[in-house]
Amino acid sequence: MAVKKPHPPGARELAQLLTLAQVIAVDSSSATIDNLIREVSRVLHLPDCNTTRGLKQCHESFAGVSFALDALYAASRELLDMARDHLAIVVIAIYGRMGEDAVLRERILSETDFLAKAMTMIDSPTVGARVMSVLSAIAKFPETRNLSEMARFSTKLLSSAESRIEEIYYAENAVSVLRNIMGAAFDAADPDAKIIASIPRYLQFALKVVGQPASGVISFSHLVMFCGELSDRGGAFLPDPDAIDFLVACTRASDIYNRVTAQHALIFLGPALEPDMNDPYIPEPFSARVQHALQQFYGNSPRSAFTGTPGDFAQLECLAEAFRSNSRPRADIGQALARMTLYNEILIRSWHRPDRDHAEVLPACEDALRKSNRPGAEVDADILHLVRLLSMTEHEAAHTFARAALERHPSVAFFYYVMAVCGNMSIRTLVSANKGLECPSLTDFLRRRMLYLSASSTLIIIPGMMQGSSRQIRLQEVQLLLENAARSAETWMDIAPPDDPHRPSMVAIGIRVDLILRGHTMTEVDFKTAQDKLTFAFDLTCRGWIDWRSFDQEKQCDGLEKLFNHMPNAWKIWGPTVMRRPSDVYRNSAGTRSADPQAELTAWLTKLYTIRTQGTHKSIEGDLEMQGIKPGARRYCDDACQKRHWKVHREACKANRM
Repeated sequence: MAVKKPHPPGARELAQLLTLAQVIAVDSSSATIDNLIREVSRVLHLPDCNTTRGLKQCHESFAGVSFALDALYAASRELLDMARDHLAIVVIAIYGRMGEDAVLRERILSETDFLAKAMTMIDSPTVGARVMSVLSAIAKFPETRNLSEMARFSTKLLSSAESRIEEIYYAENAVSVLRNIMGAAFDAADPDAKIIASIPRYLQFALKVVGQPASGVISFSHLVMFCGELSDRGGAFLPDPDAIDFLVACTRASDIYNRVTAQHALIFLGPALEPDMNDPYIPEPFSARVQHALQQFYGNSPRSAFTGTPGDFAQLECLAEAFRSNSRPRADIGQALARMTLYNEILIRSWHRPDRDHAEVLPACEDALRKSNRPGAEVDADILHLVRLLSMTEHEAAHTFARAALERHPSVAFFYYVMAVCGNMSIRTLVSANKGLECPSLTDFLRRRMLYLSASSTLIIIPGMMQGSSRQIRLQEVQLLLENAARSAETWMDIAPPDDPHRPSMVAIGIRVDLILRGHTMTEVDFKTAQDKLTFAFDLTCRGWIDWRSFDQEKQCDGLEKLFNHMPNAWKIWGPTVMRRPSDVYRNSAGTRSADPQAELTAWLTKLYTIRTQGTHKSIEGDLEMQGIKPGARRYCDDACQKRHWKVHREACKANRM
């Protein structure tokens, strides 16, 4: 079907646009604006640049797109003169939808005066925020920056925003737009002097905005990132002392996002703020203030993520330094360490690294906690004791102690799974740790973490259980562990949010365990379905949703490969499917992230998952009923072999090997 060419608006179109403007004056919600943008596009016959087809049309016929822009300029100017209302701002938002093309962005930015004029006419905070976000996105593109024009625009915008600082949506988005404009000045070979001179004024404005009671994380995040950018540019662009004071104060904020962002901003600023006699731009007092703030950070941020990055290790160093300098009570340091380790087991394996030995810190902090009367001190002390034993690989002593601690504090069962990660999983630890899952006070986060570690570590450590003379006993124990891993994976699927980053990994674990336990009894349809699921899980991982290198899937494959070396030949036929590695899929994929990851995830979940309902497998769409499929040819052995599978599999399958 032929697509109508864009054309300048006539009297009829202008009448329609004015009618739409009256709608915005009554209802300026985000949904209304989205609908109006689509309606304006329809009236002016504009291609939808959010679709592949629309973008293709834009690039195939630049003349047509240029014509459309002329129509937009004419329509918006006419409306500004006739109605002075919100619709001109909606039209500007359409410009943002054409931001995929550098030439189009050049045209948009050339209208700086018009944009500034339109900006001062915004009455609705919602519309203002939308336009600000569009301008912020446009300002990020380096090839379209006319710095002198941007400098004039930023001056006008800053003056306008300062006079309307109580309109929080307007002010917060002004922080974002101005930060991107100043970033352009930093990147330019010849920075505009006016923009550089306005940095102190911008910092003062941003500090006032984030100090507003209704201020959210948007302006705060832009402010701390801007401070990080300043530190990267050297001493000439160091932030003013008020910004440092603000970041230091934010490490004690009540909001976890603010604390974490402030902590990372201070880490960025730290190297630039260290005293250096050869650099006259760096004032000495900053260093002590930043160091003190970092030392305090984890005591006020019990649930901050620990990912093993240099910045995270810097926090450990700060806490250890605070311990040695006696700048903080040891009970405070112990509580901070306990909270860090409780939410991520990486710390346990990293605590006694050769280049970072803090052996004197843990026992002293544990002792200080046991002598204090603060709530939860005994639990924190038990956690530190377990951390010390596990970091020194004293697994048996850790198991004995944790067994006693489990009776006092069920949530400490988390560390049984840490022990599994450290390589000492057994039926005994598994039974004890499962008691912790029954604890009603266990947080959802810890419960999911325990289930994940239970399932993932099983596939890593079972090869070690296959060694020794009592192989039949080991096989039975492996079966129990695998069945527990299957239950853990299924429970995790039920309680975890749909966008949890561990989901693809847990899908792969569940499929692998199911193939190991029941692969030899599957029909061809079941087996093909399992193969497709595993492919989907790896595909989502390798397209950018998850970095497969950061997960245990590669280790699981190593463990499974060793396991299959101990199993009868009848297993080997489906072994390659079970042992597929994400890296193999990654090498054969484009590795590109979807433009709409949430929609991609929804489609993936819909396509992938089957749910169990009264023993029946059904797809989410309801178009697949596995129960009605008659069993086909068994892959390797008969029903009798299935019953004896774990005890005498080798003997039962000798005559049926493929």
